[in-house]
Amino acid sequence: MSETTKPDSENKSSKSLKCNVKNMILLQQALQEDVLSTWPLKKRFSSLRDLHLDKNNFWSVIKHENNERLQKTTEKVLQGKTVNVVVYGGSNTAGGGLQEDEKSIKGRFPIILQSWWDSVITPATGSRLNIKIIGIGGTSSSYYQFCYKVYLHHNNIDLVILDSSVNDGVALRFKHSTNINQSLPLEQFTRQLLNDPNNPAVMFVNFFLTTKTRRGCFNLINLGQSLVSNHYNITTFDLRNLACEFKSGKFHITAKTAKYQTKDKYHMSLLGHAQTTFMIIQVIRKSIRKLLNDSHVLTNKTIYDCTATSNVSIHEPIPPAKYIKPISSVIKNPLCWTGLAPDKKYMIRNTLKVSVLKRKGFDYTEQVPILSPRHRGKAYRTDCFSCWCGTKKGSEITFSFEAPDHSSVSIFTRSNRDSGELEVWLDNDIEKRIRIYPKNRNRQTVVVAVAAGVTSGNHTLTVRITKDGNIPVVGIAVAE
Repeated sequence: MSETTKPDSENKSSKSLKCNVKNMILLQQALQEDVLSTWPLKKRFSSLRDLHLDKNNFWSVIKHENNERLQKTTEKVLQGKTVNVVVYGGSNTAGGGLQEDEKSIKGRFPIILQSWWDSVITPATGSRLNIKIIGIGGTSSSYYQFCYKVYLHHNNIDLVILDSSVNDGVALRFKHSTNINQSLPLEQFTRQLLNDPNNPAVMFVNFFLTTKTRRGCFNLINLGQSLVSNHYNITTFDLRNLACEFKSGKFHITAKTAKYQTKDKYHMSLLGHAQTTFMIIQVIRKSIRKLLNDSHVLTNKTIYDCTATSNVSIHEPIPPAKYIKPISSVIKNPLCWTGLAPDKKYMIRNTLKVSVLKRKGFDYTEQVPILSPRHRGKAYRTDCFSCWCGTKKGSEITFSFEAPDHSSVSIFTRSNRDSGELEVWLDNDIEKRIRIYPKNRNRQTVVVAVAAGVTSGNHTLTVRITKDGNIPVVGIAVAE
C-alpha cells in the first residue's frame, strides 16, 4: 500500500455540486440549537452544569479539531450523503459498567451520537449516519492493527473513532506478547487507516483508568500517544483533563473523579460517555459551520452552491513513521482469522484461511461471552469470542495457513484468572517455541508475535498447553 495519500476520486469532477437552499437554511438553523436540548440525554444532562463543563474548559481537552480529513467527511452532510463511521474499542465501547449502573448500554457515546444526528442533521439535509460499533472487551490496537478489516462490510469509511487508550496503555506485558513501546501498535493501526483510499478522518477518544497505588489517572498518553496524535494531526479527546487534577507532572484523583467511573471502578460512567459525545458533536458542528462559511449562498435561486465544499481534498502526505523503525516494519496488507466479535450475530469476513490439521484435547467453542460471569444476570453486553479451546496439560492443536513472503505471524488468546500456560511454534521449529503465561485478573486479548521474516507458502502453527488452565485460541494473523 502506498505511503502517500491518494487523491479523492470524488474530487476529479470539475462540476459544481448543487444543494437545496432550503436544506442548507434548515441545517444552519439546526446548528444554532442547543445540543443539550436536542440530544437523547436531555433529562439527565440539560445544561453544561449538569455535564460539569463550561464554555471554555471542554475545548482545552480537544486537540487538532481542524483538519482536512474531517472537512472532507463533513462535506457529505451538505451534499445529503450518508456518513459512514466505524468505532473500534474495548469494554467501554461495548458498554462496560453501564449495564450495571444504568441497566442499559444505550448510553454509549456512539449510540448518543447516532441519536443526535438522526434528530438534528438528517431532517435538515437527508444525510444519514451509519455507525458500526466494534467494541470487544480487553482488546487493544495490538489486535486491531491486524484485524480491523474483517469487521468492515464495505470500503467507504469516512470517519474512524478509536477508543483504545485504556487497553493500549495497560496491554499486559506477557512474555513475548507486546512491544516495549506501547504506542507502536496504535501508530501501525493509524497509518493503515490514513492510507485507506477513502481518506477517512480519525479520532482518538481517550478514557482513563485510576491506579490505587499512586492515586493517579492513567491512559496511553502516559506512554507517548500524544506524539502519534500530533505527528498525524489526529483529533483527540482526553477526558482525563476534565476528571483529574494535573499537578507536579501527573494527573491525580480528586473528589470529582469518581463521577466519571462506574461502580466497578474500571469503566466510564454515563457522564464520561455524555461528555465525550458532546465534544465530538461540537467538533462536527464546527467543521460543518466552516464549510457553510466557505461556500456561497445563491440568494436569488433555489439552490445552494456547494462548489467550495466539493473541492475539499487531502493535500497533506502521510508523514514518515514516528515509532516504527525501520520503515520496512510498517504493516501492510494484514491477513486475519479471528473469533472475536462485538456481537454473536456480527458477520466477520476473515481474510486468512486457516484449517486444523490435527488436535488433541482442543474443541471448538462458539460465542463465549466476554462479560464476567458475575454480571450475567441479564446480558446487556454482546461482545463474545469463538475459539479452539483446551484446558489440560499436553493438549495440542496444529493449524495450517498460507503466508506471503517476508511476513510475520502472530497468535491471539485471552487472559483471565483461570488461564493455563502454553507454548507456540511455527512449522517444525520447536526449538524456537514461544512460551506464554496469560494468567491475570484482567480479561484481555493477548497478542503474541510468533515469527518474523516468514517465507511464502504453506505453514503450520502448533499450540501446546504446558500447564492446566483455560487456553482459548481466538485468532491468527499474518502481515507483510
